[in-house]
Amino acid sequence: MPILPRTLYVSDLDGTLLDDRAYLTNESIFQLQELINAGMQFTVASARSVISIQEKLEGLKLHLPVIEINGGFISNLDTGEHLVINELDTITTESIFKLCDKFDAQPVMSTFNGESDKLHFESYSNEGIELYVESRKQQGDPRLNQTDDLLNQLDEHVACLNVINRENKLRALYEALSEAFCNQIVMTLFENRYTPGWFWLTICDAKATKAEGVKTIQQNFAKETEEIVVFGDEANDIPLFEAAHRSYATANAIPALKDMATKVLGSNNENTVVDFLTQEAKQS
Repeated sequence: MPILPRTLYVSDLDGTLLDDRAYLTNESIFQLQELINAGMQFTVASARSVISIQEKLEGLKLHLPVIEINGGFISNLDTGEHLVINELDTITTESIFKLCDKFDAQPVMSTFNGESDKLHFESYSNEGIELYVESRKQQGDPRLNQTDDLLNQLDEHVACLNVINRENKLRALYEALSEAFCNQIVMTLFENRYTPGWFWLTICDAKATKAEGVKTIQQNFAKETEEIVVFGDEANDIPLFEAAHRSYATANAIPALKDMATKVLGSNNENTVVDFLTQEAKQS
């Protein structure tokens, strides 16, 4: 008999479902797969791309699409096919580039060209960008493309701009972008947990949030669900928590998210989310 068929569970990855090594054990994968096979409606919402999510959840078969790049794409985990694209328009993207130039901040751009995903960058303008690009090279990320000018790629679907720099520079850029674009874009500024000292400013279309992604999945792919239950730890999970009936923060979550949460659970290093889901299933 299906378990909790009317509840949609959505978990963030880094700092939530994954441990500090960005890893989910084989035992946890098996445990989670059993729950899904028994009828649990579960998916993930992440700032990662579908390619990166595939790496981290290798062996897991989801029945629902995943929310990737914070809602820029809603995609099939197995095939990588984008079922929904929430893209930045060309005029807005060009204007954002001009402001980035003014603050001497170079974006990395996630796109879809109609056939494949791309991760465009111009140069290693700082160590933070270098660390990120090199980490993707080590993973064999097929999206990577170094270009002389990001403007040449604007005929593609632009899902996200990611500016990597020191906190003070990005906060100034954040304020300028907020003033210039108001409700046209959504941004998240945070310190990357894997490269301390380097902050990321992600810039997406206003429709590209985890909250909108969950609503889309519930309306189109999990139509029988009535309750939304979510798990998270970072600033980009705030919209997700706002859209949920119940929300659970990990012990390592930022204070703002803990304040919003229905309950604070254990840390991401304790298999917290999978164990919670197992207990929910036992109580159903």
